Amino acid sequence: MRVIKSNVVNVFNETIEEKFVVVNDDKIVAVLDNVNNDVFADYSNFYLLPGFIDGHVHIESSLLTPYNFSDIVAQHGTVAVVIDPHEIANVYGVDGIKFMLNDSKNAQIDLFFGIPSCVPSTHLETSGGRIGIKETKQLIKENNCVGLAEVMNVQGVLSGDKEILEKIKIAKNKICDGHAPLLSGEKLNRYIFSGIQSDHECITLQEAIEKHGLGMWIMIREGSSAKNLADLKDIAESERVMFVSDDIHINDIIKNGHLDRILRKAVSIGIDPIKAIKNITLRPAEYFNLEYYGAVSPGYYASFVIVEDLKKFKIKDVYIKGRKICKQKGKKYKIKNSINIKPIKSDDLYIKSKNKKEKINIIKIIKNQIVTDWIKEFVYTNNGIIYPDVNRDLLLAFVVERHKKTGNIGKGFVKGFGLKEGAIASTVAHDSHNIVVVGTDYIDILYAIKFIEKIGGGFIVVKNKKIVSKLELPIAGIMSDKPAEKINLDKINNSVNSLGCKLESPFGTLSFLALPVIPKLKLTDKGLVDVDNFKIINIW
Repeated sequence: MRVIKSNVVNVFNETIEEKFVVVNDDKIVAVLDNVNNDVFADYSNFYLLPGFIDGHVHIESSLLTPYNFSDIVAQHGTVAVVIDPHEIANVYGVDGIKFMLNDSKNAQIDLFFGIPSCVPSTHLETSGGRIGIKETKQLIKENNCVGLAEVMNVQGVLSGDKEILEKIKIAKNKICDGHAPLLSGEKLNRYIFSGIQSDHECITLQEAIEKHGLGMWIMIREGSSAKNLADLKDIAESERVMFVSDDIHINDIIKNGHLDRILRKAVSIGIDPIKAIKNITLRPAEYFNLEYYGAVSPGYYASFVIVEDLKKFKIKDVYIKGRKICKQKGKKYKIKNSINIKPIKSDDLYIKSKNKKEKINIIKIIKNQIVTDWIKEFVYTNNGIIYPDVNRDLLLAFVVERHKKTGNIGKGFVKGFGLKEGAIASTVAHDSHNIVVVGTDYIDILYAIKFIEKIGGGFIVVKNKKIVSKLELPIAGIMSDKPAEKINLDKINNSVNSLGCKLESPFGTLSFLALPVIPKLKLTDKGLVDVDNFKIINIW
């Protein structure tokens, strides 16, 4: 038996009292006013909170493996995560999910998962893997499976698509997460009626209130690219609400933290500290039926966080199942090539027109959002080829299929990156993770594609046919085999900024350019996607 003395945050009655927490092995056996035992650890001047739970996160977006992700987020008070491994599933299918589960077995934190519901996310792109009904039935039997992860195929649900409805049915005794940005009214009611229980895609307060009022759990997202907490703060203290990170990058975790980062922001904008704490402890535990998690109480796991105060949440110590966390040993990985593309030459990239000018559809970036706007502007041709216009920030954008060697290349224009020269490319491109590239001229774009193939996937910055900076992601083209401290995302972001881009997270923004389930206009290997009408459209 070990006794820990501290000011305990009680998430059941929302009080703070000095208590003695008695721990035996991995469980809390008592929370008392007085004890006869010697105190093992005296945190009288600190606060003891339940360990943090991230209810919706794509670990792959951190660029880390589950093992290495665990090591860094545990330092920030996270003791458990519910992941949606659809990123790696889009590359390797069930084998990718099994890699994530196996890699987490010796990790410090506990990992639960939802079965990716939409791999590929739609028929409007080409993925490397597929999770169908057979695979869903297989994965639902896993002990740490909480149910079905975000159902992005909203149109499929509304139109009665047999496969997606069957997947929802398979998960009927567990949880079924949603993904329905801007869905409202009768369509929202039908979506919920299908069996979907939550949503993490609310952008406006009105949207969140409507969904919450219909019984949905609202996951307020505060990621590296999409940040919704400030806009949704007025609903944050309600029941059936939690905070999640969704997609968070390694440099963000190192600089600002994980869920502790969200706590600090929540309190800074006026949200009650204890209610904010509940949103990353008790509420996700209740929603996902995570027994023994989310509170400091007899019978619960001895997983808790010691902090200096309830404003900055500076962490003193973290205990997971009775043990104080420590730095994990390094791990080596076997690398398998995941880049499989046809040879590409300049002529394959050219966007051609017989007219002197064309009014084209353009993807417009919205700062700090993964939704985009859809605008139309005139562009001009030279010898039958449409060129970018750097002065108007009209840049070339391409998505190159990299899984099945189809030769598919989606072509378009984007506004909002601000590049003045060069090109940037990535094999992290939600959700099918093909090669996505944006640039100021065809030649640097071609070289960016060739270089990224050569390094086996990752991020790359090219100028004048030369690599300015690179970050290799050899695991499925989306994760590093290195621990957090050896990944320098800031360096490559600074290289992009040196080319004129002012975006806070350029590769994060680039990665969502190809996601055809987030409004309004996106680009996949099959072409420009009108998301609202769920179809491929012409560039003009």
